[in-house]
Amino acid sequence: AACLVSLSTACAATEPAADAGPSASVDVPSPCDGLLEIGLCRLADGGGPCRGALDAPTEFVAVPDPATVSIVLGEQGSWMIGLAARTRGIAPGDPERPSDTDNPALEVRVVDAAGVLVAVYRGRVAFVPDASDPTLLVCSAIDVVTDVVLGGTLAVVATVRDHGGVTHCGRLALTIAP
Repeated sequence: AACLVSLSTACAATEPAADAGPSASVDVPSPCDGLLEIGLCRLADGGGPCRGALDAPTEFVAVPDPATVSIVLGEQGSWMIGLAARTRGIAPGDPERPSDTDNPALEVRVVDAAGVLVAVYRGRVAFVPDASDPTLLVCSAIDVVTDVVLGGTLAVVATVRDHGGVTHCGRLALTIAP
């Protein structure tokens, strides 16, 4: 995979909040340029959802905002959502050296409908050119491990900053399919 990011959550919700909806509130960095697109991760060889395998070839799948997604059982036995991100105009980093300080810094935050932070990741990852468009850079394996209730709503906000200071951010509202 181009990059692998794991987020663990500790959400103990058993049903969505009464006012839950696809517009779950989360702080977006200001100004947010919306140039970091968040989508789903799909296995390149069979088209199924990503399940956290480190060596599986993956790809970015664009989804509407808000999107309804399914939770899948991951390689290590946890329920998860495979996310991906893509952007242009950043220094991509080196996928052969995942913790290299020249790799872009990625932050992904996930909140539930009540605004409670249920997962966060901060680390360095490499983005790689998309096969269909070499100017488009993709990080296609961001695994969100979750026990959020089926039918619940999440908001994902991500920010990437390359070693030169170029910063892009984006958000995506998700409803977990029952």
